Amino acid sequence: MNHQKHLTQQQIADVLAQSPSWQYDEARKAFCFSYKFDSFSAAFAMMTRIAMLAEQYQHHPDWFNSYQKLDIAFTSHDVGGVTARDVAMVQKIDALFTEFTD
Repeated sequence: MNHQKHLTQQQIADVLAQSPSWQYDEARKAFCFSYKFDSFSAAFAMMTRIAMLAEQYQHHPDWFNSYQKLDIAFTSHDVGGVTARDVAMVQKIDALFTEFTD
């Protein structure tokens, strides 16, 4: 049984204020992020890094890759919304992108 609770609207707004590259998709009940890389190789390299994080934390994104574009969405399907687990992944991916783009 999962004891995670989904975030309130205020908590979601707080996350978005701290991570302005992300958006909240009400229909999907997910934090979403899109990025266009310089190449497919760069996009795939980032996907690999995110996949390793997802495995480490046992929380996996819904995502889509088309050539150099990557779309990522995080939600906790088991509770029907975003939770602290999603926030943690948003923050970790933000850190990855900071390293990647610096």
